[in-house]
Amino acid sequence: MKQRTPKRAPRRKQTPDFPIRVTKLSHEGRGLVRWGERMLFIDGALPDELVSVRVTKKSSKTAEGVAKEILVPSPARGQPECPHAAVCGGCSLQHLPHQSQINHKSNTLDELMTREGIALDQVTRLPPLLGPTLGYRRRARLGVRWVHAKGRVLVGFRER
Repeated sequence: MKQRTPKRAPRRKQTPDFPIRVTKLSHEGRGLVRWGERMLFIDGALPDELVSVRVTKKSSKTAEGVAKEILVPSPARGQPECPHAAVCGGCSLQHLPHQSQINHKSNTLDELMTREGIALDQVTRLPPLLGPTLGYRRRARLGVRWVHAKGRVLVGFRER
């Protein structure tokens, strides 16, 4: 009996990296910009930055990408305190200074309440919780895998 070779789906043409200026930060902490008919979410980008982006996923209304290079950094960009911030999935906003993170979260809350029809002047604002700027996590999802080359288990935050 003749064996069949499975047919592979044709590879999608990858969009080449291109420069784009980020206009906003999404509520998830990703750069956000209108790209044609889609909203493009860019990991590692801040508002007012010119970045070279690689598109990693497209749908009919949105696209996702990664900032491959920061061409013109935002004045708000800071140096991450953790040396693993670029590859670790545990701290996605370390390139944004702590006070800017608090401001972003407050503005995001305002936008979400406004979108739901809640009048901001009717809301009692509490001051943000203050504490350490690092190591304040109380819950985490860790990845576990066997690394054959090292002959041991690797446990930690998932890599980006």
